Amino acid sequence: FGGMRVEEAGTLYERVFARKCVNEIWPPRLIFRDTEGADSANFGFHSLSSQAIALAVLVLTLPLTLIVAILIRMSSPGSVLIREPRVGLHDVSFEAFRFRCSGRDGEYSAVGRFLRGWGLVWLPQLLNVLRGEMAMVGPRPERPLFARRMNELIPFYRQRHRVKPGITGWARIHRQAGDEQDSLRDLEYDLYYLENLSPLMDFFVLMLSLRTVGRYSAPQPVTPAISAEG
Repeated sequence: FGGMRVEEAGTLYERVFARKCVNEIWPPRLIFRDTEGADSANFGFHSLSSQAIALAVLVLTLPLTLIVAILIRMSSPGSVLIREPRVGLHDVSFEAFRFRCSGRDGEYSAVGRFLRGWGLVWLPQLLNVLRGEMAMVGPRPERPLFARRMNELIPFYRQRHRVKPGITGWARIHRQAGDEQDSLRDLEYDLYYLENLSPLMDFFVLMLSLRTVGRYSAPQPVTPAISAEG
C-alpha cells in the first residue's frame, strides 16, 4: 500500500535459482491444484517424444553399443548389462539397465572408467525409455529403499513421481562436478521442472545435457539433505 513492490520469498527464490523452495510450498496449493488439461497434454507428449528420440538415438548409436558390449565381455567375464531396481511413475518399481563397469574384484575396469567418464554407462536406459518405464528428461530414478526413506524425511518428495524418471534432468544439469547428491536441492529442481514441463523445456535440458558429458567420471556418494529429525 505504500507503493513498494512486494514478492513472496518462494517466488523470489524460484525466479533467482530456477528451482522451487520446499520450505515455502503451501500444501493446499498442491492438494487443490488442477492437474488436468494442459498438464495431461504435456505429460502425453513428453512420453511420446521421449520414445521417438530414444529410438533415433538407439539406432544411431547401435554400432557404438555393439563395440562397448564386446569390450566389456573381453575385459572380464559376466553379463554386459546390469539390471537395477528403480522407482518410476506413480511409485511403480522397474528394472533400469546400465552397462557393467566392474570386474570380479568389484573394482572399475578400464572400460568401465571410460564409460563413466563419457556418460555412456547409461546408454542402455534407452531401452527403458522404449519400454515406457523412463523418459529422456525427468527426475533421477532412485532405488526403492532410498525413495521410501526420502518419502519419510522430505515433504512433497513423492511429487517427483508424477512423471517418469529420466536419463537426464533439470536437477542433473545443475549439479557441479564432484558434488555430492543433495536430495533436497534435487527435489527443488524436480518440482520446478514439473511445474514448467513443456516440449521446449525438454529440448533445453537435452541441449544442456550435452555439456555435462564427462562431468561424472566417478560415482558420487549419496547424502540425504536433511536429518532424521526433519
